[in-house]
Amino acid sequence: MVVVSCAVMAERQLNERWGEPQVRDRIVDTLPENIPEFHRDIKPIFDKRCVTCHACYDGPCQLKLSSYECLDRGTSDERVYGGTRILAVEPSRLRVDAKATEERRDRSYFPVLNERIQTPESNLYGSLLYGCLS
Repeated sequence: MVVVSCAVMAERQLNERWGEPQVRDRIVDTLPENIPEFHRDIKPIFDKRCVTCHACYDGPCQLKLSSYECLDRGTSDERVYGGTRILAVEPSRLRVDAKATEERRDRSYFPVLNERIQTPESNLYGSLLYGCLS
């Protein structure tokens, strides 16, 4: 719950500085030279450091880091664990229930990557994932 509260406060600050998120099917419109490639550069780091907790949908934040599509889907504050839920909830299956980024946002998933103005600075400071790692 603390992470979610921090994320809400951080989102307000980001909105004030960089504007409201602009949901798109593709986050980066133009690719600069030498951009990191997910499978070559990023996935090996996730596999060594992050996938232990973020490899399946059972994680409490529902952030799965095994593919770029999962990373783009983002995270949710809906509680997966807890003894108070006695009824099944509607599933949120990747590539089935919500295929586009906008559909995922409509299902209460919020981004962990920057979806605002695309500059190197905003991509760092508008990224919840970067904030957690720095």
